[in-house]
Amino acid sequence: MGRRVIVNADDLGLSPEVNAAIEQAHRDGVLTAAS
Repeated sequence: MGRRVIVNADDLGLSPEVNAAIEQAHRDGVLTAAS
């Protein structure tokens, strides 16, 4: 079984700029979770 890395973006909802960056990272396939 292969290893997996969980990439979490913290501070979702902090500001519109942070939200946009997290959303873009998710679209790019970088993130697996956000909080």
